[in-house]
Amino acid sequence: MIPDSIAGQLIETQYLDGNIKRLKDHADFIEDSRSKDIKTVEEVAKKFEQIFIFYMLKTMRATIQKSGLIDGGRGEEIYTSMLDNEFSSEISNREGIGLARLIIDDLKIRGLLKEYENKEIQGMASFILPAQGTISSPFGMRDDPIDGEKRFHYGIDIDANYNSKIFAAKSGKVIFSGEKGNYGKTIIIRHKGGINTIYAHNSKNLVEAGEHVEKGEPIARVGDSGRSTGPHLHFEVRRNGESLNPIKFL
Repeated sequence: MIPDSIAGQLIETQYLDGNIKRLKDHADFIEDSRSKDIKTVEEVAKKFEQIFIFYMLKTMRATIQKSGLIDGGRGEEIYTSMLDNEFSSEISNREGIGLARLIIDDLKIRGLLKEYENKEIQGMASFILPAQGTISSPFGMRDDPIDGEKRFHYGIDIDANYNSKIFAAKSGKVIFSGEKGNYGKTIIIRHKGGINTIYAHNSKNLVEAGEHVEKGEPIARVGDSGRSTGPHLHFEVRRNGESLNPIKFL
C-alpha cells in the first residue's frame, strides 16, 4: 500500500503535469492566433492567466508557514491544490492580474488579430472625428508623456484648441458625465453593438447621463483636466469592455 504522503505527492504531480500541458496548449493556441476568432483567443488568454495565477499562488504558499490544521498526507495536497485552483479561477473571472489583456494587446500591436477584429467591426466604421485638430498620439504602446514610462495607450489623443467643441462620434445614449480619476471631466456614450465611446480631459461637459445625443452634436469642450500635459481630447472606443483602435471606426 502506498503511504498517504507519497500518494498525495503523486496526485498533485499528476494535477500539475496536467496544468503544465494545458498551459503549453494555451500558449501554442495563442501563438497561432492568425487562424483564430478574436473572442476565442480572448477566452484562451484568460485560461492561460488562470493557470499562471494558480502557479503564483502555489509558489506563494510554499513560503508561508503551515498552520498544522491539515498538515501532511494526501488530504493536504488535494485540499491546497483545489483551493488554489478555485482562487485562481475567481481572480481571473473578476479583474484578473492584467495578463490576459496584456496578451491580447500584444497580439493586436503585432497585427496578429487585425484581420478578425476588422471583420467584427465591419459596418460600424462610420464615426466622425470628435474634435477639430490633429492626432498627436495613436493607439498602442508609447512613452508616457508625463513620466516617460512605457505604457499602453487605450485611445487616441487629438490636439485641439482649449474650449473648442467636442462632438459625439456617433448617435447614442450618454451613460456617464462627470469626473473620472486621471481622465478628468469625461463623457461616455453607449452605441449599438456593445460599443462605448469615451471623451476625456474635457474643460466642460455639455450633456448629462441619460440624454440621447445625435452624431455630430456638441457634447463637451476640449480641456486639460485630469492627468494631462495640455489641451487635447483623449478618445477611446470600447466593445464590451475591450479597447479597440478608434482609427478603425473613423
